[in-house]
Amino acid sequence: MRFSDFPLDADLREFIEKNIFVSGVWTKTRKVETGQNAKLVGFTGRVVYYVWINALSSFSEFAGVGRKTTMGFGKTRKVPLKNLE
Repeated sequence: MRFSDFPLDADLREFIEKNIFVSGVWTKTRKVETGQNAKLVGFTGRVVYYVWINALSSFSEFAGVGRKTTMGFGKTRKVPLKNLE
């Protein structure tokens, strides 16, 4: 599967550290029962970044973020900025 026509440099980490900043975070902690007497604590919410990287955001919808993605955690979807207000 291809998410962008632009190849990523091997030095992507340096680019991210210098150019991507979190500009807003709105979260709420949630407990989820995963089985009999088993619970996990996670969160839902929104994160807004100061830069737009279309390939990375498209990939996050496919791969998810964080832990337990095979259990359905870490789902993401892109939302146009006009819908965040």
